[in-house]
Amino acid sequence: MKSFKIYFVMVLVLLSSGILFASGQKEESGEKVLKLVGWSTTPQEKEYVQSRIDLFEAENPNVKVEWEILANEYNETLQIQIASGKGPDVFYLDASWASMFIENYALSPIDDYISQSTIDGFYPSTLDAFRDDSNLYGLAKDMNTLVLYYDELAFEKYGMSVPTTWDELLETSKTFAAMDEYEAGIVLRTDFARFYPFILQNGGSILDEDGNPNWTDKAVVDAFDYYFNDLIGSGAAKTNKDFNGENEGALTTKKVPMMISGGWATAYLNENGKDIEWKMTKLPKGKSEKTVLFTVAYVMNKNANDQELAASFIDFMTSEKSQRMVVDSGLAVPTRQAVADYYIEKNPTLGANPEQAKNAKVYNLGVHTPKIADLMSAAGDKIRLQGMSAQQALEEAELEFNEYLDTL
Repeated sequence: MKSFKIYFVMVLVLLSSGILFASGQKEESGEKVLKLVGWSTTPQEKEYVQSRIDLFEAENPNVKVEWEILANEYNETLQIQIASGKGPDVFYLDASWASMFIENYALSPIDDYISQSTIDGFYPSTLDAFRDDSNLYGLAKDMNTLVLYYDELAFEKYGMSVPTTWDELLETSKTFAAMDEYEAGIVLRTDFARFYPFILQNGGSILDEDGNPNWTDKAVVDAFDYYFNDLIGSGAAKTNKDFNGENEGALTTKKVPMMISGGWATAYLNENGKDIEWKMTKLPKGKSEKTVLFTVAYVMNKNANDQELAASFIDFMTSEKSQRMVVDSGLAVPTRQAVADYYIEKNPTLGANPEQAKNAKVYNLGVHTPKIADLMSAAGDKIRLQGMSAQQALEEAELEFNEYLDTL
């Protein structure tokens, strides 16, 4: 419960300001209200989530789903609400935060409400982050991996081959960066989640078997060197911060011919990439083809007023029918194995995304994932902005992490 203690003062402030809200209640008419909180990355995502809510309400005419999009301090706000005995009945939970919510007893298990046959229908890796030793706490709504996007017209124009290895990625990026037509060969983000695949591909691990930081291991240091020095430091790559925060936009405006992003980028590219011929392929491989799997689950607040209703909503929103709607939206890959063939059928050019899921590690490093991500991202910034060596930046990050653990 340590993580909740730091929020007690904030809870009092929010209670006085009316920001906290109660979980589902019955209106005077007898209609049940189920509160859902999540986020929306694009208008397309908002539209398809609302369409599924409409279907649930049509099948359950005595239920009204109130959907709130929480834009700022999402996880922190939810922890405050739940610690105060309130919060939404159901909410989105990213895999990277799942361990913290589970360890702090913020969720109710769903095992008693969801059949084993339903659970068995999901890709096991998509549910691993939402389990503890005894229970399952959520059902994954979709998944994505990081892939390489490129402008096929640019590669055809200059007779270039799409890179499939780290060496090829570096040389291809340097070649494009040297052209007047482009500002760099590839755009990269500098947050840990985006360069974590390079650590995995190089045989590195963030934590050892005992859960201790392993950040100065040669495989980790070399991966940082490749990403922040060989690619970004050489000018072969630029970061999204060099393009006013734009990642996908740097590709669609032809500032770069390549970028790394998730499957969620396809909606933006379809709408804004009319001047390029964008394609998707697997990440160039290092020593292996490992990558990171991103997934988000619908989970149940321990304070949910009607847990059976909340669980039935989770089941509905991740059902085969709903997953097919996810496929039709083009925003993500379904987490139900039975819908995988439908995804390939509908999106034959996007096969790299589910294909990579076979070699993917769920983005969850345990209860300290957010802290690890912050420190690793900061280490990358020290290399990129201060010229610090990867070895020193990671030594400092590891020292700070150990000091953080000593305070717990």
